[in-house]
Amino acid sequence: MKESFFMREVYPLIGKNTVDTLQFLKARELIAPDMMCMHCKQPMAWTASRKLTDKYVWKCQNKECPKFKTTLSIRTNSPFHGFRGDFGKLLHAIYLWSCEIGQAHVI
Repeated sequence: MKESFFMREVYPLIGKNTVDTLQFLKARELIAPDMMCMHCKQPMAWTASRKLTDKYVWKCQNKECPKFKTTLSIRTNSPFHGFRGDFGKLLHAIYLWSCEIGQAHVI
């Protein structure tokens, strides 16, 4: 029997906030695969950040920009903007919702 997309691709990411999870989300454009600085209109860099749960931010690298080194959340302009929690758990919640599994069956 052929393994489902969920079991093959999504299930290994549940509960993990890893580079693999972020790459999965970027590849499907659930988080932006690239970002432009709102001030200088130049591409921002995907930059590691130890301070944040997401571990990465978008950062302006244009030294001539008035907002040089300004950062944006990787959740900016995504369905995850405003949600807290790691992406693995959010993926799991989306999966359960898509299967129409109610809260009473999850707990």
